[in-house]
Amino acid sequence: MRLNRNLLRFLAVLAIAWFCDSMLFAASEVNFKLTNVLGKYSAGYALQSGETVLTRRSGITYIVETRAISSKDELERYMKETSGGELDIGQQKMLSAMDFSNGTVIKGLLALGERNKGIEVDVEVEVFDTTFVNDVDKMVLLDDFWPCSYAGRNKIDFSTCFFNAYSTRDPESVLVHEISHAIDKNVREADSYGPDGNHSSREVTMTRAAYKEGWAEYNQLRVFPGTNDSTVLNFENVIKGGPVFETSNASYTKYDTGKVSGEELLNVEGVNALIMLKISRETSAKQVETAFVKSNASATTITNFLSTFVNTYPGSMQKVFTILNDQTFGTLEDSQITGILGSGKGVMNLLKKRAQPTYSTKPAFDIKTTLSEIVTSLKALMIQPKPLSAATKKSILTLKAKYEKALAEFKTFVDAFTNIYKNPTEMLTFSPGMKTKLKAATESLTPLYNIYVGNLPVLENFIKANAIIVGGRVASE
Repeated sequence: MRLNRNLLRFLAVLAIAWFCDSMLFAASEVNFKLTNVLGKYSAGYALQSGETVLTRRSGITYIVETRAISSKDELERYMKETSGGELDIGQQKMLSAMDFSNGTVIKGLLALGERNKGIEVDVEVEVFDTTFVNDVDKMVLLDDFWPCSYAGRNKIDFSTCFFNAYSTRDPESVLVHEISHAIDKNVREADSYGPDGNHSSREVTMTRAAYKEGWAEYNQLRVFPGTNDSTVLNFENVIKGGPVFETSNASYTKYDTGKVSGEELLNVEGVNALIMLKISRETSAKQVETAFVKSNASATTITNFLSTFVNTYPGSMQKVFTILNDQTFGTLEDSQITGILGSGKGVMNLLKKRAQPTYSTKPAFDIKTTLSEIVTSLKALMIQPKPLSAATKKSILTLKAKYEKALAEFKTFVDAFTNIYKNPTEMLTFSPGMKTKLKAATESLTPLYNIYVGNLPVLENFIKANAIIVGGRVASE
């Protein structure tokens, strides 16, 4: 009996704790509110009861009316009141978004957000119904109420004008994208979207921004791959078509993937998304989520994620290596890959098997290493006591032949880089990062070649002075 009393007391204390601190047992959730956008506000307008003003990014101040929404039925009823009973496509898609927000996909993302941030992650979705705004240019209205999330505020904007303008876009997919931002600690760099303030899956932006958007796009592709993977395949084809760079006047230039540097490709959100998607399919989405949580901070990049992933799951090294190399189209230098995945034996063995990037300077520097080794060996032979033995003379001539062969190979790289760099038309086909790389290659390889060419006369004079060749044959002692 005493045991039962103790049990009852414990349950009573537990119940009191639950009532006093409901957060202890609360789960993250998505809350909706509806804001009717009534039109432009002018100084002479007298606001009616319930109306307020809201200034958006264009600088236009709008008259709005906001109310909390507790259910899909309530959202539908309020929107029908303002639309006269018929809902347009944008309004209908707001209902779909609210319905989807209660499903397992969003609940799973919110649970991941709790795991990532260590706190409850409640997200507010504000639905802007712009259906009857007729005193603002449609493109301005669209830009003012473009779907977005607010860093650090767990707030998402949705709008009817966006889904009316882009009627094929799925609100469920957009919601997954924006919720992915809400559960993320990462903060993109200032002005990382360029002069126009916009971004796309194929645009080269900045490192943190590319990872932040890539994480959101990864979740979209994971949840909505399309029939027979059609959405994923279309996405891949867009990325294969080449990244775009925004210029200072907000125009765009596209480059072939082979003429873009590896660093630049890692600054493409679509590349980030595909890396994570391929890894999740080769391993599991749970492992991707674990690496995301373990690496996530205010300044996170795809490098942080990949390093964390291979350290957490070392058995997946080969898969991650292959995916990273494939999704960056083989443009990363060996040093860049080891900087991400480490320089362990497994990585080094994989590097030996892969082809070097087309415009890599590594093969040239490998030859430079060979030339340096030959010079060292020649110097050692040339200081041998005189007269030189036949074996020493033969070794000197053998090394000279190897030296000349290596020097000729080195010259092909020097000429290739120099010819490209000196051709203005050809240089236009390369991305900004690759132009810098080609310039650096030309400026570093040419002086080295000149040094090694300068060694030949010295060697020739030594051979002549020591009578190493007599009558076209190696002289005897």
